Parts: sequence; C-alpha cells; structure tokens
Amino acid sequence: MGRAWRSTTRLMLPVAPDPNMADKNGVMPLAHARAKRPTDVARLIEQAGGRARR
Repeated sequence: MGRAWRSTTRLMLPVAPDPNMADKNGVMPLAHARAKRPTDVARLIEQAGGRARR
C-alpha cells in the first residue's frame, strides 16, 4: 500500500489545484498523510507547499 500512495501522490501533486485543499471534514492532505501514510508521502506534500493547518 505504501508504494501505491507514493506513486499516486507523485502523480497528483503537479496537477492538483491546491495541496492544502481540505476534505469535507476540514482535514488537510498533510494532516491525513502524517496520520495514516508513510512519512515520505507527508514529505512530498510538504515539498509541494502543503500545510497541516490553515
């Protein structure tokens, strides 16, 4: 599962409109990544300008 998330993140970040777009519950992608994904996914989101809070 980790490899799939890394690949998906690498593909989506260059074309995503905003790496800080919160989900319907107000949780931002970086917060999800830190809680549930391998740390390298969180690092990729941070490098794209992602923040854990607004």
